[in-house]
Order: sequence, then C-alpha cells, then structure tokens
Amino acid sequence: MMIPRSVPSFLLGLGALRFGAQALCTAPARIVVPKAKMQIAHSRSSGPGGQNVNKVNTKVELRFNVRAADWLPADVKARLIDDNSNRMNKEGELIVTASESRSQSANMDSALRKVQELVDVACIPPKEREMRVGLSAVTKRQRVEDKRRTAKVKQSRSRVEY
Repeated sequence: MMIPRSVPSFLLGLGALRFGAQALCTAPARIVVPKAKMQIAHSRSSGPGGQNVNKVNTKVELRFNVRAADWLPADVKARLIDDNSNRMNKEGELIVTASESRSQSANMDSALRKVQELVDVACIPPKEREMRVGLSAVTKRQRVEDKRRTAKVKQSRSRVEY
C-alpha cells in the first residue's frame, strides 16, 4: 500500500533515507506511538508570539527511552537508534521538540506526528543490495582482446625502418 505524500522537512537530514515513495510501516500492522509512554515537558518557546512568548510555555519536548520501549520490535529499535543518534542522549532517550506554533496543543500534535513519522521510517527494512564481486570471465577476455587490438594499432603507427 503506497500513500503518496511529501517528505517532512525534519526528515531530510536523515543519514539513511529508506522511504522512497512510502513512509508507512511495512509490518503487518502499523506501529502506533503510545502517548502514555512519552515523557512530556513544556517550556517557553522562541519565535513569534509577542508578549505571550515570555509568559506561556508553548514549546513541547517529547522523550522516550528507545531501548526500554517494549512496544517496538527489536529491528525497528535498532534502525531508530542508528538513524536518529543525533536526537538521542546518553541514557538512550529519543528527544523530539516542537515549537513551530503559538499554541501548546498544536505543538503537541506536531511533536507526536514527528515521533510517529520517525517510527514509520524505522519500520521500513533497508534494501538488500547486491555487491559486485568482480569482472566476469567474458568481460575479462574482451578486455584483453581490446588491449591486444589497441597495442597492434599503436604498433602499426611506429616508424618503419628501411
């Protein structure tokens, strides 16, 4: 099932983008991020808001320990840790912040959506790529024949002695 949609801007910095045209979990059922398992913190946000900026805690910071997340399969945990090492602290907590909006609820929805998209991307297994081992016997033979032909042409250009 492929759902065409634009790639979120915060995912463009990922080292291994594995989601091509789809960004949904390819597991039998989509893994839904449980809000109850998140540690939520609010703080004052920078940016637009006028006087409200100095009074209201609109920035949302979501944290959850990836290694201790029993709702994630082991392979998804490993990919989530590898792909988002710059978003994790030493305790193994994935930290996602949202401060785009002036309202706390909109920032909460944005942060939850970011975490869900990170999990969706981690659900997609990487493509197994075939490594080229070397040249085939036919290619080697053709290369040697081409070298001989080139050598004969160059030899024929040499000065003829009388």
